[in-house]
Amino acid sequence: MTRPFYGLVLESLNNQFSDESRRRAVCSETALGIDAVIQNLVIDGGQPIIDWQNKSNITGKILIQIGDYLIDEIRDKYNVQLGFDQIDNIADRCIDVAKRRYK
Repeated sequence: MTRPFYGLVLESLNNQFSDESRRRAVCSETALGIDAVIQNLVIDGGQPIIDWQNKSNITGKILIQIGDYLIDEIRDKYNVQLGFDQIDNIADRCIDVAKRRYK
């Protein structure tokens, strides 16, 4: 399920790493982390929460937690240049993907 998230992250971080294997590893870790954040908030008892896509309290939490994850676990850990606009863009796009994947 992380493949779409991986593609979004790779597109955003593509020019951050000169080493291809490191780029793939960081993007994989990021995609898995984002997927875990989303599943933690939208899956309950193995099933998606009904109509979570339209609940601003849930989508707001997802946005905040993805942003926190990108700052703490990716930007700071790997010294990646990520601005807040870029972080918000990644989070918004991942939420759009999640709305289609976890219905």
